[in-house]
Amino acid sequence: MLVGALPQLSDLEVVDAWYGIFEVTADLFKTINWRGALEALAAELNDKTLLEWEAIGQLLEPYDLDGAREDVLSNYKV
Repeated sequence: MLVGALPQLSDLEVVDAWYGIFEVTADLFKTINWRGALEALAAELNDKTLLEWEAIGQLLEPYDLDGAREDVLSNYKV
């Protein structure tokens, strides 16, 4: 998908982009909110195995995922 979305990138630039994506993702899941949301979602899926979109939204509502994302992304240059 990354190659298709950004066909002008060289192979090395694609690899660098992937490393950046992995780094941001790891930083997101280091935050209390994202980790808590993941744990809550995993526990609910363990019990029910299938969740509707609305149920997922309600489950994740207590976590400020947007705020955590903004905090993490503010550490990166755009």
